[in-house]
Amino acid sequence: MPTISIRPITISDIEHAPNVVELLGEYAEEAGLPGLGGVHAQWDIYHNLEDSGALCSIGAYDDEKLIGFVNLIVGRRPHYAGTIASIESFFVASKSRSSGAGLLLLSEVERTATDLGANGIFLNAANDSRLDKLLTAKDGYENTHKVFHRRLP
Repeated sequence: MPTISIRPITISDIEHAPNVVELLGEYAEEAGLPGLGGVHAQWDIYHNLEDSGALCSIGAYDDEKLIGFVNLIVGRRPHYAGTIASIESFFVASKSRSSGAGLLLLSEVERTATDLGANGIFLNAANDSRLDKLLTAKDGYENTHKVFHRRLP
């Protein structure tokens, strides 16, 4: 039985995790939008956001192995009153999805966003993905907008 723990982490914890290549490869395969340049972690941008206080990260571990992560951007938006949290990335390795790590991460995201004064959370999930199904079944999450993307010439 896995021993799952959820804890705040840094971008460096993700960047230097021994299995980061495997995790990001699986993430790119599932959640990447190749027409927009594919998944390529821009570590400098993540570090800058983290250093400015705009980004916080949460990790899911099975013992000491990183099996999932969330990067949460929290701040004010010009067209909304108050503070909004946006999930920039949310991923759990496929081998660990039955462990409950995704639900634990989501609960920690909600707690963290609330603690930081956010009055809402934005989150994208690919149609019919595991995350889409999880959010559809979870109370309190509404799918009110389609998200479109288009590559520009």
